[in-house]
Amino acid sequence: GNEFDFAILDMAIPEMNGLQIAQALKQIEEVKDRPIILLTSIGHNDVTPDKTLFTAQITKPVKPAQLYNIMLDVLTEKTGQQTRVSGGTGEFRFDPHMAERLPLRILVAEDNTVNQKVILHILKRLGYRADIAANGLEVLDALQRQWYDVVLMDVQMPEMDGVEATRRIRENIPTDKQPRIIALTAHALLGDRERYLEVGMDDYLSKPVQLEALVEILQKYEPRTDVPHTAPLTERSFTSAQNVSIEPAVLDRLYNIIGKDRPQMMVDLIDTFLDDIPKRFTSIEQALQDNDAESIRAAAHPMKSSAASLGALPFSRMCEQLEHLAADDSHPDAIPALYGKLQEEFSRIQQALEQYKRSLLH
Repeated sequence: GNEFDFAILDMAIPEMNGLQIAQALKQIEEVKDRPIILLTSIGHNDVTPDKTLFTAQITKPVKPAQLYNIMLDVLTEKTGQQTRVSGGTGEFRFDPHMAERLPLRILVAEDNTVNQKVILHILKRLGYRADIAANGLEVLDALQRQWYDVVLMDVQMPEMDGVEATRRIRENIPTDKQPRIIALTAHALLGDRERYLEVGMDDYLSKPVQLEALVEILQKYEPRTDVPHTAPLTERSFTSAQNVSIEPAVLDRLYNIIGKDRPQMMVDLIDTFLDDIPKRFTSIEQALQDNDAESIRAAAHPMKSSAASLGALPFSRMCEQLEHLAADDSHPDAIPALYGKLQEEFSRIQQALEQYKRSLLH
């Protein structure tokens, strides 16, 4: 027959038990050196198998983490490079480079800040950098902006919960852009899994999310290959669809264009923008006092351009409006009102860009 890398044998197999099979395998030249794992039942774990026959012994019921670790031990010579974490009665090894071999784009839909950080930390240990949405509306907005392979969807969120968000995704997102949706729930009740599947979710995880369970689910899915890969994802926050301060796709494109030393160059560009705008505001305030429309127009024009480059599109549009108002003196009272809105929007931009900077340097 065919060769194998290792064998898992149950001691209680009828007609020819695990011990007898192992003895027979050792007589076959092609497979005699392959590792063999013996499974024994509770109450019969006092079996002391010949160590020349069996590499390891596991008591049933088998814990996935325990089996996974033993498989790594018998198949990998450099097991010291693997990382162990708790997993039931055994230990679970995870791959810190999982994102390299399974490059999934992940959106975390969770309104609780602590839970966000926990999930992001777990994903980071696997090599992933996920995006964040705080409610169902933000999830829908994020999916309109770019595609995701997986959405980790909290069931209970404000404004629009995960169940309703899933319904809308399944109804409104084109089939070729549909993500896998994993329900996150703190209180898994009997029948919940079936309910989540009915609304279009693919699976569910109980909170607090455990590393082993998350890895098990993510390994089910293949990354999409029919769309171009852009910049590495950053841990960024999407505001609601009605109030988006920063367009992430613009930042992604800029990131790709820069090339060498991308993170530091992005930070430098953002810092330059954040330092420049207050100076422009000072000029506008002085121009308002002096009734100097031309100075207002001159300040608004460069702000419009730099804001657009960094994805601050609402701010850029306001600057364009301010530029036009300053060039047309028929509405002088509109300028101070628009300037006030511009200041409010800049406050939101500062928060969004500072968060983006932290994600780049994390």
